[in-house]
Amino acid sequence: MAGRINLTVKTNFQQADQILRTAVDDGRYYLHEFEVYDLLQAIGIGIVRKYALITSPDGPFDAVKDLPGDRFVLKIVHPRIVHKSDVGGIRFVDRSEIPDVTRQLLAGVPGNLARLLIKRNEVPFEFGNLSSVDLESQFAAETVGVMVTPFVKAPSGFGNELFVGMRDTREFGPIINAGLGGLDTELFAREIQPERASVTISPGVSDESEIFRVFQGTLAYDTLTGRARGHKRLVNDEVIAELLERFHVLIWRYSPLNPDAPFHFTECEINPFVCHDGKLAAVDGLLRFKDVTSPRPSPPSAKIGKLLNPERICVIGVSGKSLNIGRVILRNLLLGDYTPETLAIVKPNDDMVDSVRCYPSVAHLPEKFD
Repeated sequence: MAGRINLTVKTNFQQADQILRTAVDDGRYYLHEFEVYDLLQAIGIGIVRKYALITSPDGPFDAVKDLPGDRFVLKIVHPRIVHKSDVGGIRFVDRSEIPDVTRQLLAGVPGNLARLLIKRNEVPFEFGNLSSVDLESQFAAETVGVMVTPFVKAPSGFGNELFVGMRDTREFGPIINAGLGGLDTELFAREIQPERASVTISPGVSDESEIFRVFQGTLAYDTLTGRARGHKRLVNDEVIAELLERFHVLIWRYSPLNPDAPFHFTECEINPFVCHDGKLAAVDGLLRFKDVTSPRPSPPSAKIGKLLNPERICVIGVSGKSLNIGRVILRNLLLGDYTPETLAIVKPNDDMVDSVRCYPSVAHLPEKFD
C-alpha cells in the first residue's frame, strides 16, 4: 500500500523555513492560523483553503473577491485566543455579510475576551492593574485581524473528522498523535480504548510509512474508510497515508532530535481535518516553536525527591462529618511520620479536621507544599 512519499512533489522546505523566520522577525515563536495554512501548503499536507486577512474595519475587502463560494467562515486572529467560540470569535456568513460581520468581530471580541479572563481570574499578570476598559483596549490593539475562508461542506456525524498533532515532551521528545478529531477529541481520547482512540509514534524512531500502518488499527480509520457499521468511505487509503506521512516528515524536519533542524517545534495541532470531495481539508490549526539554541529543560530532580519523600502534604477532599477516602488518607498520614503542623487541608467552611488546619482553597495556603 503506502510506501515512502515522493518529497519532490509539493514539498517546499525553504518556504516553510521562511514562514517561521518571518514570525521570529515579528517577535513571535508561534504562527497565526493563516500562517499554519501557508506552512501546510508548502509541505503538501491536505487541502489548504484560500483565505483573506482583513486587518481593520475598513478592509481591505477587495481581497475577498478572489475567494470561491457563497458561504464563508470568519475567524478572529488574536495571539491570546485559542478557542474562538468561547469569545464569539467565529461566524458563518454569506458573501454580502462579510464587511458588517468583520466589523462586529473587531469591535466586540476584545471586550468579550477581557470579560472572560476577568470572570475566570486569568488576566495576564502584566495587565493585572488595568481597568476592564483599558484591558479591552489592550486586547483590541493586539488583534491581528479577521481571517475569511470559504466554508467547507463536510459530512456530519461521529467519526468524520481527523485530528493530527504533535507535542515536544520532556521525557520522549516529539510525539505525533493522530485520531478522531473535532470538538470532542479529548473526550474520545479519554473514553475510548487507547489503542483504538489514536496512534502515537515518535518521529525518527519510526519512519514515515509506519504511522499509516499503525493508524489502520484506530477507530478513526474505521469511520473515515467505511469499515465501521453505518459509515461510508469518505477518503481513500492513499489520501490518509500521504497526509500522515507528510506530517511525519514535517515534524522530523523541525525535531530537536534532528541535528539539521533550523527550528524546533514544541506544539503543532491540526484539529480537525474534515473530509471534502474525497480529500482532507484543514479547518483549524496552531503551531508553536523555538530556536535551536533554546536549552531543553533539566530533569526536575528536586521535585521528584519531594514527591517520593515529602515533608509537607496538603490533602484535598477530606470530609469533616464522615470517614471518606480523603479522611482515611489524612489519618494514615497522622499515624505515620506527619504531625498536624506538617499537614494542611483544603476545605471551605471548616477550621479544623482531626487537629489539622483547613484552608478555603489552594491559593490560601500559607506556603508551598510538597
